[in-house]
Amino acid sequence: MFARTPLQGRYRHDYAAAVSLRLILEEIRADAAAHGVPLVVVHTGDLTAAGKEAEFAVGAAFLQGLGEVHEVPGNHDLWGYEAGQAPGWYSRHFPDLLPVICLGGRIILYRLNSNKHSEPFWDATGRVELSAVEEMRAHAALHPAAIRVVLMHHPIRVTGAADEALLRLDDREQVGELLGGMDVVMSGHVHVSQAHTAADRGPMQCIAGTATQMGHGKSFLVTDVYEGGFDVREYGMRGLQFAETD
Repeated sequence: MFARTPLQGRYRHDYAAAVSLRLILEEIRADAAAHGVPLVVVHTGDLTAAGKEAEFAVGAAFLQGLGEVHEVPGNHDLWGYEAGQAPGWYSRHFPDLLPVICLGGRIILYRLNSNKHSEPFWDATGRVELSAVEEMRAHAALHPAAIRVVLMHHPIRVTGAADEALLRLDDREQVGELLGGMDVVMSGHVHVSQAHTAADRGPMQCIAGTATQMGHGKSFLVTDVYEGGFDVREYGMRGLQFAETD
């Protein structure tokens, strides 16, 4: 799982990181196959820097080379749409954004769009439609034995005053409570990998870092799903290649 891979423009990517990301995912996929375990890549938003068509063309091609990928948009992916410059580029490149995806076995993925379509493009805070969360809860209640995973760009929990002011999810306490029946929420947005255990009234939170962007510590998360829970591992860039961190 990795959150942010802008491939060109102002927030350009690191070529070595992009190459290493492909290679390490091939190693992880081979290991999973050897143990008979399925592997799915989850991209939790900000594939592009400014939501431009050329960026989506490059980004979509990059994701297609990673195997089975499920994604949600980030605020950067919708900047062009919000500014009235390039409406619909995300949906043109990713037209089959089903809100519910049943993977093999007992895993169900739920997609939530946490971006503010009507706000100025520089507003990086998020919002979800509570009605969409309620519908998700109703579906999840019909599958109590499933492992229920929510994908949304903005995390429920953030750390630090700067994140609170600039990157927060509106009504996150209420959203967290509504998502309390889910098993894990996978997000991005804050540029730093984090994992928070389940709160009293909320699910476990996995926040993937910036995988390839120049100027940031590059990392992504691998979440192993077991019958009894989750094991989250972080991979970080060491020199010219990704390796599992201690």
